[in-house]
Amino acid sequence: MNSVSPAFLHRFEWIKNESAIGALDLDWNFLEGNIRNPRKRLA
Repeated sequence: MNSVSPAFLHRFEWIKNESAIGALDLDWNFLEGNIRNPRKRLA
């Protein structure tokens, strides 16, 4: 980890098989202010 660039990690270049990269549920993958936070209840 200390010998590779942040870009190498961010781009998932360390994964040999791209099919191992999948989608994340909205609980883990949302953009604050763009998509409603699924964990917040509406008041």
